Amino acid sequence: MSSILKQENIIMTQGSILKHIIRFALPLLIGNLLQQTYQLVDMVIVGRCIDDGGKSIAAVGLGTPLIFMMIGFFIGFSTGAGVFISNSYGARNMLQVKKGIKISLWLAACISVVVTIGSITACDWMLRTINTNDEIFEFASVYLKIYAVGFIPMLIYNMGTSVLQALGNSTSPFCYLAITCVMNIILDIVLIGVFNMGVAGAAIATVTAQVIAFLLIISKIKKLSIFKERYDEGSIQTFSGGRIVRNILMLSLPLALQQITVDLSNLILQGTINLLGTSVIAAYGIFGKIDGFVLLPINSFGVAMTTFTGQNFGAGAYERILRGKKIVLTMSVGITLLISTVLLIINKSVVLIFEDTPDIVYATVEMGRIMLPFYFLLAAVKVFTGIFNGVGKPLLGSAALIFSLCIARIGFNMVVFPMMQSSKAVCYSYIFSWIVCLTIVCLEYVLLVKKEIVRK
Repeated sequence: MSSILKQENIIMTQGSILKHIIRFALPLLIGNLLQQTYQLVDMVIVGRCIDDGGKSIAAVGLGTPLIFMMIGFFIGFSTGAGVFISNSYGARNMLQVKKGIKISLWLAACISVVVTIGSITACDWMLRTINTNDEIFEFASVYLKIYAVGFIPMLIYNMGTSVLQALGNSTSPFCYLAITCVMNIILDIVLIGVFNMGVAGAAIATVTAQVIAFLLIISKIKKLSIFKERYDEGSIQTFSGGRIVRNILMLSLPLALQQITVDLSNLILQGTINLLGTSVIAAYGIFGKIDGFVLLPINSFGVAMTTFTGQNFGAGAYERILRGKKIVLTMSVGITLLISTVLLIINKSVVLIFEDTPDIVYATVEMGRIMLPFYFLLAAVKVFTGIFNGVGKPLLGSAALIFSLCIARIGFNMVVFPMMQSSKAVCYSYIFSWIVCLTIVCLEYVLLVKKEIVRK
């Protein structure tokens, strides 16, 4: 059995919690930093190499919430599959882990085909639905349709990443991400800067990099020692294939619904932003890249909390979950506050890297000034929802997120935007929804989850 547990796979059910969390989260942080740096460079190249009054940078910025909307279901699905695998891994049921990986990847392949066809078909309709103005419609349509061609390798890669992370391996996905980010930047420079391919070049660069990432992750999974071991199926109790599919779906569907609902709310707010003109659209897109740096610890420690909780819950190490929560919450909130403070100080300097058009610079800086001090709320939310996911109660987090980040956020914006008629209303809507969400998940944790963990 020891041959199965490679050193790169972190077993979080024993040993120093802090050491395991840092060892697992650090590659995630660096990998996300690389990805965010690539996205920033991508926007800089588009903004500086294409002289069209900000239309191309607005189109690429507009594409981000639409892309998340297109793949939102799958992001939740892959998280749920990872929870099932981490629970089985924590329980040391390697045969069930093996079955879960195979089934997850096959489901990913099937879903990705449907997502790709649906996204390309519905692309123009979605752009019209969110009030995309005629100035940037064609740019955005071309970018999104080419980008959607890469959804199949992208989504299978995401599932592969969830699989490796569930086994405690965040290092391999980091390495593959680093390779593809560098390649993406090089292709951006060549296709946009040299061949003047515009937003089409940006999309082609991303698709090419995603194909390479897909090949690397599949190659890694095939080489896992768990697939080389032979098991006596009669001596190991596992779920049937159909039961595994049902369990994965039970964990995944609430998360998938949560993700697509939250993405829909972001898309609706993007529609509000689109009413304010090309400059504000461009500013919103630029700030979306800047705020990605604040989301680095938030997302990385959220994944770490899910994996840590999943493995320990599967192993029955419930007291470690409570101790792990305190450590992860302190680290995530602390680092988020530090990054937010730094970005507040250098806010305008960062914006000027993208664009120097006065209206765009002013609007972007104003968004940062309003929102950056409050991202620590979202950091805390992610830690609690990570616990809910890891103990197999994704409905708790999904209910809180759907109500606050969708219903409360949109409702607040519907009241405030008509009075303010500015991007400030959208910023305040985000902050309001984070406060509501943190209140709900704290109550759920204290009243429903913590008591159950303590009883066990």
